[in-house]
Amino acid sequence: QLDLNYSSRQRNASYALNFGVQHQKYNWYGIYDFFNFNPDSFFDDLDVSQHYVSATLGASIAMEDSFFESAAIHFRYLGDSYNSSEFTISALPKFSVPLNEYNLNIALAVDYISGSFFEDLFIAGAKKYTQFNVGVLPSISVVTDDLSLKLGVTAYLGMDGEANETDVYIYPNLSASYRLVGDLFIAYGGIEGGLMQNSFYGSKEVNPFVSPTLDMNPTSKTYDVFAGVKGKLTKSLAYNVRAGYTNEKDKALFKSNLYS
Repeated sequence: QLDLNYSSRQRNASYALNFGVQHQKYNWYGIYDFFNFNPDSFFDDLDVSQHYVSATLGASIAMEDSFFESAAIHFRYLGDSYNSSEFTISALPKFSVPLNEYNLNIALAVDYISGSFFEDLFIAGAKKYTQFNVGVLPSISVVTDDLSLKLGVTAYLGMDGEANETDVYIYPNLSASYRLVGDLFIAYGGIEGGLMQNSFYGSKEVNPFVSPTLDMNPTSKTYDVFAGVKGKLTKSLAYNVRAGYTNEKDKALFKSNLYS
């Protein structure tokens, strides 16, 4: 693995660049009982190794005393031993405009992913996927001595290039916190949601033994309701007690193939 980073801080801005390449090797293990009746030569000819090669390139900028707050862009390529390939681009510019007693914050989220697997698990032929998601995240922030309040909404336009389908997603983005006893006892809560793009890279980071025959769809977090209390007991001791409930659609989960 190789990672290169460069950063620079100027009077009113800071910049950062990063580049990385990585090679990973894993061996699959275990076999379906049906194959145990084969001769030893059958197993000797099996290639159970999986190689991942990835490259990343990213850049970010942060401004001070400007309505343009920050921006980040990220490119990633992933390939493996089975002719799988995936290319992703993500960008997130943020803007902040002070309006009297509150701030108007606007973020734009752009996610593009395109990839292919050499074959489908059940259907002969290559398996391709293309997703393009564009989101707008406006919110209003109100901050007083004891109260912090964020009122916002998140809207996404999701386009599936292979299925020629377009969907619109709307999510709440509300949160609040109140200092009941200074920094000792702070109550907070909120409800949030969003659209998360799944990827072959993200799947293999969680489970490197995943089969390169995946269905690649975004996960829609319709809502995440949470509430809790937090605070600082001393300078070096803090606590955070939180409870929540999340509703998600098309969440990516791992399942064993019939033959493994």
